[in-house]
Amino acid sequence: MKRIILFFIIFCMNMSFTMHCFPFYKISKIDKEISFACRVMKKVDYNTFKEFEPFSPYAKDKKNVYYGEKILKNADVKTFGIIKSSSENIISEYAYDKNTVYLYGKEINGSDPKTFEVLDPILAKDKNDFYLYGVKLNVEDIDTFEYTIEEGCFKGKDKKKTYNNSCKLWGNCSY
Repeated sequence: MKRIILFFIIFCMNMSFTMHCFPFYKISKIDKEISFACRVMKKVDYNTFKEFEPFSPYAKDKKNVYYGEKILKNADVKTFGIIKSSSENIISEYAYDKNTVYLYGKEINGSDPKTFEVLDPILAKDKNDFYLYGVKLNVEDIDTFEYTIEEGCFKGKDKKKTYNNSCKLWGNCSY
């Protein structure tokens, strides 16, 4: 019985602790340290650290750009920024620097940061192509491309080709 009670106490203490560990940055002025999701980040320059937006997973200091606690090795600190979402209520997971666009802290290969535009939280485009969750769709005719996202299913077409749900998002797609 004592083991069950002890387990229950430890379990509840752990739940209480983990419930306060949300995935955002915490800057401690007293300890002069920065943490993300309750884990202290070791190599961060406290004096130059800056979040891009409240609750955004992207941040930077004078040497590095971060996605959560992960350093984005190829990111250019001077030109790095957040691509604003078309909806005010959504925190954008898209970011850019002079070389590329990022989604969830990963580079979107072949993307053009100068012309990149977020159309929907899951769909974006640039002068070269459209991207579904950061994956290039290889649209053959960008100028005639049309799309719909209904009940979690993506469907697109241009005058040359149909793009049927190359990525099942959620729901039951009937095509």
